[in-house]
Order: sequence, then structure tokens, then C-alpha cells
Amino acid sequence: MGPIHMIFVFIGALFRRQAALAAENLALGQQLDADGDGFGDACEDCDTDADKTRPGKCGCGTPDEGDADGDTVLDFVDLCEGLDDTIDADDKGVPDCAERIPTVSVWGLVVLALLFLTAGKVLFSRRAAAKS
Repeated sequence: MGPIHMIFVFIGALFRRQAALAAENLALGQQLDADGDGFGDACEDCDTDADKTRPGKCGCGTPDEGDADGDTVLDFVDLCEGLDDTIDADDKGVPDCAERIPTVSVWGLVVLALLFLTAGKVLFSRRAAAKS
């Protein structure tokens, strides 16, 4: 064995020792607990949320319960806060309170503009003919 090989063996042994110490510290509960919930950061998925250790339905930082408007739809998926999300009169699968208001298409605006231009031309043509 050459000196370079010995250096790599020594470094490898140091890394293995550090890994063993880190595992021992984790087992002894000496790991960081950023959110102070009593679960070490390495043992939970929500290490900045003291109320949760796993994301659950809503993810970290958002409670999995709560329905402020009482419509049986949890607040984190409520499309219409303060309104009833269960009402869908037209059965489109979208709550009535979340349906988009119909808007005029671009072609509708073009037709409307042409209608006004035509009406203006007819009106001014009649005025010009009446003056002569």
C-alpha cells in the first residue's frame, strides 16, 4: 500500500466514525428540533410546523381541519370563503359561487365595433343628405 492509499483509508475511517456518531446522537434525541414540538427535524416532515409532523391532506403550515363558513368544505380547499361550495345548480361540477362570469369574446367585440361603425356611417350619411 502506498501513502496515498493510506490517506484515503484514513479519511474513509473518519467519515464512517462521524456517521456513526451522528446516528448515535439521533438515537439519543440530540437532533435539532426547529419548531419545538418534541420531534427531531430528522424524524418529521414538517420541521417548521409545531402542530404537524407529517404534511397530511393540506401540507405543512396548514391545518387539516377547519370549516369557517360551515359548508362542509375544509378551508384549505374552499373555493368560495363565506359562501356555500356545495351549491351547483347547473351540475357542471363547479360551485355556483366559483363559476366565472361570462365575458364577451374578441369576435363579439369586433362585431359590436362594426355595428357601431355601420350605424355611425348611416347616421352621418343621412345628416349630410338632409343638409344638401
